[in-house]
Amino acid sequence: MDNQDFSKEWEQRSETFRRTLRTLMESRGLLAKDLAYDVGITAASISRYLSNEREPTLEYTCRIAKYFGVTVDYLLGIKPEKQAVLSEESEQVAWLYDKASDDDKAVIEAVLKKYRT
Repeated sequence: MDNQDFSKEWEQRSETFRRTLRTLMESRGLLAKDLAYDVGITAASISRYLSNEREPTLEYTCRIAKYFGVTVDYLLGIKPEKQAVLSEESEQVAWLYDKASDDDKAVIEAVLKKYRT
């Protein structure tokens, strides 16, 4: 992807973020000051995000996503799913399974076989 393509995609992601944030706020009847208080940022910053005068840092993008119970990918329009497909606990189990030795994986598979239909 060249710089021009990346810039165009970034503009689209920024617009999707603003539109999604506005929709989420409206769905809860929130004003910028309400959201700002709850995520620990100024109301002016939220207003600037909504008017495209400023882009949130990764930290605040994550805080906003967590506050609304959605993924960062959803906020940016990368994935249409509002919530992670797997729960945090399931993601941890999958991560640990990937780290397990082949022998441990065989034991896990034997236990799981009992529950498969």
